[in-house]
Amino acid sequence: MNTTIATPSTSKSPPRAKAATSSLAASAKFRTFAVVFGIAVPVMYLLCEWFNLPLFTYHPATNRIEFWWAPARSGEGPTMYWYGWTVLSLLVGSAVGLLATMLPDSVARKIPLALVWLLPSAEAAQFHVRRSYPKQAVMPKRYGADQTSVFARCPRRA
Repeated sequence: MNTTIATPSTSKSPPRAKAATSSLAASAKFRTFAVVFGIAVPVMYLLCEWFNLPLFTYHPATNRIEFWWAPARSGEGPTMYWYGWTVLSLLVGSAVGLLATMLPDSVARKIPLALVWLLPSAEAAQFHVRRSYPKQAVMPKRYGADQTSVFARCPRRA
């Protein structure tokens, strides 16, 4: 009968690194920022697009950028408001997220995580509704009937 005797190893293995106990992803303040940012950006984008409030207007034909909203000029092609809406939404979302990190943890934990996916879904449905109905039925008359949002001017699908 063979018997084996376990002997302790003489080779020194390096000590295992301990898992980091404080990382950015585990931080309560980062979680609060991410949740509030995820909620604020689609809401702000919806407001920017709905009321046609870009931070700047880009004219691609002339490669010109104008601050806030500017109409298209004759002979220069269309204007692009999407860039201005996106930048303004990201800036406002970041500011609101930073302000939310100052909330006490007891309040920050009450922010529903479901809003992070629910609000963009509702926004997508809103775009579908706005493309399906005439712009007079759903668009506010901020700049007049001929100078409304890009999405309101899209042709209706059959």
